Amino acid sequence: MSRRSTILSLFAVLALSVLGVILAQSIPNAVFPEFVFHRAIILADSAELPAGQMLVAVTRPLEEAAYNVVGTTLVRSTTTRGSAEIDVYFTENTDPTTSFELLGAALAEARAHLPAGTTVDTRLLSTGTFPILDLSLSSRVRNLSELTDVAFYDLVPSLHRIAGVFRVEMVGAKYREFVVRLDPVRMLANGLTGDQVVSGLKQANVIASAGRVLDEHRMLLTIVTGDLHSSEQLLAVPITTVNNHPIYVRDVASVDPSIMEDYIRTTSENGPSVLVGISRTPDGDAQLIAAQARTIVADFRRRYPDVTFSFSYDQAALVAESVASVRDAIVLGLVLSVAVVWMFTMSVLNALVAAVVVPCTIAITLVVMALGGLSFNMMTLGGIAAGIGLFIDDAIVMIEGIHRSHSTGIATSDAVESALGELSRPLIASTLTVIAVFMPLVFVSDITGLFFRALALTLGGGLAISLGLAIFFTPALEEIVGRWRRESRPPGRVFNALRAAFLAELRPFIRVPTLAVVAAAACFIAAFVLYRKIK
Repeated sequence: MSRRSTILSLFAVLALSVLGVILAQSIPNAVFPEFVFHRAIILADSAELPAGQMLVAVTRPLEEAAYNVVGTTLVRSTTTRGSAEIDVYFTENTDPTTSFELLGAALAEARAHLPAGTTVDTRLLSTGTFPILDLSLSSRVRNLSELTDVAFYDLVPSLHRIAGVFRVEMVGAKYREFVVRLDPVRMLANGLTGDQVVSGLKQANVIASAGRVLDEHRMLLTIVTGDLHSSEQLLAVPITTVNNHPIYVRDVASVDPSIMEDYIRTTSENGPSVLVGISRTPDGDAQLIAAQARTIVADFRRRYPDVTFSFSYDQAALVAESVASVRDAIVLGLVLSVAVVWMFTMSVLNALVAAVVVPCTIAITLVVMALGGLSFNMMTLGGIAAGIGLFIDDAIVMIEGIHRSHSTGIATSDAVESALGELSRPLIASTLTVIAVFMPLVFVSDITGLFFRALALTLGGGLAISLGLAIFFTPALEEIVGRWRRESRPPGRVFNALRAAFLAELRPFIRVPTLAVVAAAACFIAAFVLYRKIK
């Protein structure tokens, strides 16, 4: 290698390594790879409509609308009193986002024919749909409606302000309401119907703009509001006029405070609770979201000492454990690899070269992950951890080749040229063979392909990078450290013994090549028999 190419290789690898470290700060952390499932959920709510009527008036029209969407293969539904859940499955060869948009358009047309007051919510399932953090609120002093007020008006808006948060949902919340109980006798005596009472309450419970007022060069906006927030105010609402005599709610009904019934009960280790689930966007970092959420909850614990905030599920802990495991695997693999290089070459400089190559390979692999839109998850981190030995394998082969050539007494530059000429083609062939093993996993479909695609891209990218570093970066490092290299010592007794044992084992297969075919067939049969026994 020329001096110019040596410097170029060093600076290129250094720049890409620094870029990888910088991009690693923006790569999100998650447990699973990012994936959008070919499935959507339709959630319909129609107050307390009986199950039979709910099936006919709500579920069936929504199912028909879902079946009319291009790409729909299967529709399943569950109908109960006042609610329906419909699962819509799309074909694998369609874009789930496009199919979901078509589903939304079809449901918009069907909503016009549903019973009044029916709400319909649709969701496209992805790995970000499910909560990464579950929080419960309980108290021995406050009831569930008061806990709902704390969560809905204070906690949920604070959590929504966290960068990367997609949805914050409450389960088991009990919202306050007033129940107006009509007296049939008094209703009949006043000649009123239930629709008249409902209409009168709607007209009284308004917030509207009444216009503008100019006052001393100032323009003021006037607001008219009924501001109904107590039983006494509701009882005093005029419904209609009979014979020029106003009829009030108190004349025909009674008003009691109550809670909105949703037929859901939630509990935690501290008793009845309100649950809050936090889900993230595809580019959201689970660890950062969890850390900021815990900071917010710590502040709420000081503000509401009578409320117990407890975390029941935290996905960030799983991510932290995975990162720690990969970190330990990287450190252990690096130490062992460097030890192997030192043991066989007895050169500290060669060991240092190997110690530099592996971190650079990992850092540049992070660039590939960032460009590919991958996240730190179980599969990508597992691919990096599993590839440590493979990443350094090419470097070890090149280092050993240069060391062997240098031991013959030639200069370092000549030893590098000799090793490159001798080992470049075998290194390329062997590395591409390993990459070819993992590449078919990229084209596997469904959820299985989701997991193995991330593994294959990470591991395959790392192997390709390690090959490039072995051919360009490792020789460049050897050129630089060659000026401090001492004269190589001849192989010792241990190395000669290992080489003799290897040659003795290899010699029968060289003399009779058919033995290699027989041994390979025996291994294949044994593997097939063992595979059949795996349950």
